[in-house]
Amino acid sequence: MKGFRLSFILFLALIPFASLSAAKDGPPRRYALVVGANNGGLDRPKLRFADRDAEAFGRLLEQIGGVNQEDMRLLRDSTRKSLLQGLAEIGKLMQQTNRPSEFVFYYSGHSNENGLLMGNEIYSYSDLKARIQGLSAKVKVLVLDSCNSGALTTTKGGTKQEAFLFSGVHQSSGFAIVTSSSADEASQESERLNASFFTHFLISGLRGAADSNRDKLVTLNEAYQHAYSETLQRTAKTRVGVQHPSYDFQLKGQGDLVLTNLRKPSSSLEVPRNLVGRFYLKALSGSFVAEFDKKGPDPQILALESGTYELIQSSGDRYFVARFTLADNQRVSVGNLKLLEVPAEQVMTRGDETYPVFLEKTLYRFSLWPEPYDPGHFQDKRYANIHVTPLVGSIPRVTGAGIGLVGHVSEEAEGVIAALGFSYNHRTVYGLQLSGGFNSTDTIKGLQFGSANAARQTIGGQLGFFNSSGELRGVQFGLVNIAGPVTGFQIGLVNVSNTIEGLSLAPVVFIRSGIFRMESWTDSLGFAYLSLSTGPRYYYTSLHFGSNGKYPAAGFTFGFRLPLASSSLNIDAGTYLHRDEQQEKPKYEAKFLSVRRLRLFYHMPIAEHYALILGVSEVRQIFSHKEISRIDPQKSLTFESSDQGDFERRHRGFVLGFSYLFVGGA
Repeated sequence: MKGFRLSFILFLALIPFASLSAAKDGPPRRYALVVGANNGGLDRPKLRFADRDAEAFGRLLEQIGGVNQEDMRLLRDSTRKSLLQGLAEIGKLMQQTNRPSEFVFYYSGHSNENGLLMGNEIYSYSDLKARIQGLSAKVKVLVLDSCNSGALTTTKGGTKQEAFLFSGVHQSSGFAIVTSSSADEASQESERLNASFFTHFLISGLRGAADSNRDKLVTLNEAYQHAYSETLQRTAKTRVGVQHPSYDFQLKGQGDLVLTNLRKPSSSLEVPRNLVGRFYLKALSGSFVAEFDKKGPDPQILALESGTYELIQSSGDRYFVARFTLADNQRVSVGNLKLLEVPAEQVMTRGDETYPVFLEKTLYRFSLWPEPYDPGHFQDKRYANIHVTPLVGSIPRVTGAGIGLVGHVSEEAEGVIAALGFSYNHRTVYGLQLSGGFNSTDTIKGLQFGSANAARQTIGGQLGFFNSSGELRGVQFGLVNIAGPVTGFQIGLVNVSNTIEGLSLAPVVFIRSGIFRMESWTDSLGFAYLSLSTGPRYYYTSLHFGSNGKYPAAGFTFGFRLPLASSSLNIDAGTYLHRDEQQEKPKYEAKFLSVRRLRLFYHMPIAEHYALILGVSEVRQIFSHKEISRIDPQKSLTFESSDQGDFERRHRGFVLGFSYLFVGGA
């Protein structure tokens, strides 16, 4: 009896240790940090779909990637600080569990050969790799969708290994890196896909398109091979050129690493064994969700979110379309859908990738109000050569002329789009967009003419009181011009841009990557000025405000700048206005004088942000006077005679002052 009681007590004492051992040897817990960063700095165009790619990848991991919501951090518009904070939070979560852990890191955004670019900061590949290797996870997977990201696979400490050619029970450990491009290539976004090519095909593969052995498990190797071949094939047709995803797998153990599990209950689409061809899947929102080729006889499963979809099957030059709705945990078979054959027009979208678009063509269309438009329904894309509306009409595509009295709305237009009120285009205008109010489009390849013009990309010109363009390749002419990178001209009163290759002419020019400095200086005429100088590296404009203690002065100058190591030589010329007390005699009427000034000065740094101004100036003063006869207060009538003439005075003297540099070089 004593032996039994001792054994029972010993058994109870060992239960916690047995439980702990079981926990440590149980299935791994998967964590994820998913990062999107559209902003890569002032000298890079802002991405459109990086955050959207990150959101789509995060949803995938939650649905079929084995990551619980509380074990994932999703960062939008990420900065270096928020990225480091996210890594720290994931590290703390891993320390709170006794189970083995796996970690997935995904990044979509800008990068260069040295690291990730977020805003104006960089996070080096070596620091990123070291930080992730320091996590307690047994397996770490890095997925980078960014330019030059392949540099990470060749950084110190990494050697390329052969891709996995085996499968089995996953008992792996180590480090794996998948990048969207090689070390010297750009990663490309697709306007048609509303995503990057690489992430689009990676997600397509992880949802089931990459399941080559049809075991309903998508492994790391399967996903990479699918994303590689599809990205390679699709980007071969773009203007930028072919994009080669890269990898560095340093995993040890048995079996390939399973990334998604299609056996998990979820909404899904089944393509039966008797159907083959290229399949496109489009959500009701208008975005492509997946695309893949089905060649073999085995059925194919695609895990999806619940919702309404448009399925397009391409077989040679023939297209078949069907719409269906998926409920939660429902499976729909393509064999049960009514696929209708429809005519298709192959259109070249921006980025030069070709996708099928189905159009209903008419020569002329008249509408009074915007017609219902379903962006997810391919057959609903109406096409007209001429579209007219007395109020506000809408049409997906017009080639020729679209005219509205109040407003005109279109998706894509070639020709002339005109309205008295406003003109709005969702995608691209090839030609002229004209309105009395405002014009807005994603891309203009031609001319926008209106009171206010807005475009994400301008190839041509914008003419209006207010012009805004994300990227400008051409000219902006208006009172206020705002653009991202500029290749061409900005002409106005206020010009703002990120970078400029060309010329910006305005009294106020602000270039985020250029010069922005405040100057305080004095001249030999006794005037002290406070000036604001802005512009790119080699030229600038300045606004001057000053006083001689009694009279105010103001001026505008245009100058050129010759960089000399850390200093610069500057020359500028312009016109100033001030009053001259020497002309204030009882006989004369004092006036504001026109002063033309030429300055030549040396800009010499004396501390960080501070510099001395040393130089000379030549001043040419031009003014006029008017003789006024005295007025007799006893007479009701007055008589005025005048003797007008011009005076000119030249003066050479010094310029002395200092400046504070907010942005730019010396």
